[in-house]
Amino acid sequence: MTHKKVFIIFVLIAVAFAAIFQIRSYLVALKQKPVVSLISPVRGGIINKITAEGNIEAQDMVRMDSPIAGKIQISQNLKLGSKVSKGEIMISLMPDEESVKATKEDLREAEESLRLTQKKFDLLKKACESKQEIKIDEMNLERAQRKYELSKKLYELGVISYQDLEMEEINFMREKSNTAKRREDALAELELEKLNVIKKENLINKLKEYLNPKDVTALFDGIITKINVKNGEIVSRGNELITLVNPKEIRAILRVSGENISKVKMGQKVMIKKEYYATNSIAGEIEEISMISEAGASEGKDYFKVRVKLFRSNEDNLVIGINKTVYGEIILEEKNKVITVPLDTIRYEEDGTKDTYLFLYKDGKAKKQRIQIGLKSEESVEIIKGITLHDKIINQGNVELNDNQKVKINTETR
Repeated sequence: MTHKKVFIIFVLIAVAFAAIFQIRSYLVALKQKPVVSLISPVRGGIINKITAEGNIEAQDMVRMDSPIAGKIQISQNLKLGSKVSKGEIMISLMPDEESVKATKEDLREAEESLRLTQKKFDLLKKACESKQEIKIDEMNLERAQRKYELSKKLYELGVISYQDLEMEEINFMREKSNTAKRREDALAELELEKLNVIKKENLINKLKEYLNPKDVTALFDGIITKINVKNGEIVSRGNELITLVNPKEIRAILRVSGENISKVKMGQKVMIKKEYYATNSIAGEIEEISMISEAGASEGKDYFKVRVKLFRSNEDNLVIGINKTVYGEIILEEKNKVITVPLDTIRYEEDGTKDTYLFLYKDGKAKKQRIQIGLKSEESVEIIKGITLHDKIINQGNVELNDNQKVKINTETR
């Protein structure tokens, strides 16, 4: 017997033993009774959604800065989250001694600068209106024109050449242009100094205002979301005092990943939460989808901004959270009164068809049941065809089952 035949016989024996072992394992598995729990399908709602992080922003939000340098006096009832009405006094400022002294020095310098600017403006105005200056320009222009006219006659008589005539024409046009430019430049300089006078007059008026007490009032009905000062504190002009927000103009700006943006549509319902697992939420709908991708701060992924209009404003929960992280659940699809089962009860065929099935409990055995699934959520799946509400489904967990395999029911979870 050749070595080749011996090798073939050896391979066939090995295959036979493997087949016998597999069949024996299958038969043993059939005789075993894995412990499983049973659940029943339910009829209810199911939601397919994606969750995106974002922030609460206000379209109507204003930062109120200190109009003058001085001592802060906050209104008695004003605090974080306070509601204020349009025109209501929120903060009063009283100029302190040091800022008054500095302002008076600035005022003295501004008044001196205005005096010099006004003097320059008056001189320029006088020059522009001077009949003598205007007359000199007119005389120079008239002289150049007469010379040009004379040159034309001399050229016609053959006394001068065409080049001489052309030169006189150029001189005349140059004088005409220069006269107009001198006039325009003088008027432009006069206008510039006039603007300088106005600017310095405005500065003086502002400096005078800095010497008087000033009230900071609400520009619209709103809520205080930020207070940066304390009673008695002395602040400089321009310091940030408070932030006022109109709660009726709040929007959520979500950052949707590039892989999910194609699923997002205008008008889709969104539930906004302050925390990922929070049960309380505020409903809204998508009103704008940006088509410009932006670089994500985490994992280098791009995202698209999606603006959500809120159906109502929850002032206690959201307005205080302006610019803080929130989570938006975007409802992609929603169905009601459908049969659903837990997602982890579903199995997929490994033959490449991706057909779905689950195991039903019948007569003490696990019965493989092909099904047609529909909408999926994070935890459940819709069953379109294959089971009824009266079926008992095996929630097998990590237990591997075979069709017609006997199982034992876990009585503690039954």
